[in-house]
Amino acid sequence: MTHLDEGQVLALRDDPATAGDEHARHLDRCPACRQALEEAHRQAGAVAAALDSLEADAGDLEEARRAVRLRVAAHGAAA
Repeated sequence: MTHLDEGQVLALRDDPATAGDEHARHLDRCPACRQALEEAHRQAGAVAAALDSLEADAGDLEEARRAVRLRVAAHGAAA
């Protein structure tokens, strides 16, 4: 079985409508590719949260950087 490559997983994450029948069937049968897609969603969420934090903490750039580093480290430890 050929797994979805990283580009295909990211394309599906960004626009699920791009999933053709072949990709949809593959995702139905392949836990590894479903897990890769779920991880891509989690990573995108972590990046979005970090960017939101930067915008909210824009008054103190060093504090914002430290907060983002802590969030990224916590996300990495949870994975």
